[in-house]
Parts: sequence; C-alpha cells; structure tokens
Amino acid sequence: MINKENKNLEAALQPYQEGLDLDDEQRLNWLQDNVKGGFVNVEHLKLELEEALSDSSFDWIGFAESNSLLLSPSSYNNEEIINYVKLALMDFVYPENVLTQEQISKMQIDVVGILNGYSVNEGWMFSYDLYELLKKKENYQDLEYFDLWKLNFYKSNIERRPIVQKYQEIGYLRHKKNQL
Repeated sequence: MINKENKNLEAALQPYQEGLDLDDEQRLNWLQDNVKGGFVNVEHLKLELEEALSDSSFDWIGFAESNSLLLSPSSYNNEEIINYVKLALMDFVYPENVLTQEQISKMQIDVVGILNGYSVNEGWMFSYDLYELLKKKENYQDLEYFDLWKLNFYKSNIERRPIVQKYQEIGYLRHKKNQL
C-alpha cells in the first residue's frame, strides 16, 4: 500500500491537505519551504510522482486516507484523487508545461461556447464530459483534466456546482445566462 519510498510525495502534498483550508499562495509557499528545508527533494518527488501515477495498482484512496489529503477520501475514486494530486503538484514539478495566460483565456472562451450550447440537465455539464469534449479539439489534445481548475469560475459567465463531499472535484459547470 503506502511505503516510505513516497516520503517526498507525502511531504510535497502536506500543504494540500483539504482540512487546512489554505489558499494557493500559502500552499505553494509551504511547499517551497519544504524544498528549502530538505523535506522534499524535487528530483525524488518527480520520480515518486511518476511511479505512483504509472502504477495502476497504487492505492490512491489509501494514500489520501493515510496522509489526511482529503476530508472524505472514500467519497472519491482513484482517478479523482490522481487529478487532485496532479492539480497540486504538476505545475510545480513541471513548470515548463504550465499553461500560459493566453492558453487559459482561449480555453475560457471555448468552454463558455460549449456550455452556452448545452441544454441537457438544465445546462449543467459534468466536468469530465466537458474535458472529453475539449480533448477532441486539436488545440486541447495535450490538456490535462486538472487544467480545468485554471478557468475563472468566480468573475465569469461560468457557474460551478460542486459535488457534495467532493469539494476538490470541479463537479458540474454551466453557462450563466444572466451575466453579473
């Protein structure tokens, strides 16, 4: 299940424990402090992360439980926990792959267009369905699910409805018919 070989992964995810309720800047500062303090070796973190992500038998639910990563880990499946871990660490570990602001703005426009034309379920589209639609477009073939978190849900015409007990999941999105 979980072993000492994942100590860098565990230490890197410590600031991302849902129960801490930290903002992104606080989490990143804590992670950087863990690196400076020698608790996280970035090269070893990359290896541990890659090994865990490529291991189909890795118990992400058990990992999340033993590290208090999520408040209700048993509510999530492995894929959802993997996406949360990727959201937490991929941009830090692979800064060369971070989406540019221009790419995020383009994705925002494309998502609004997709959601504007969606009428099933009162316009609410499950985020994984939206992700699959985007992946079919040439510009988004390399898109990762966690990149959807980079969309602006607050000051935009995208409305978000999280899933109960899965607050680290995007949940459902729809186009706001009446903009603010």
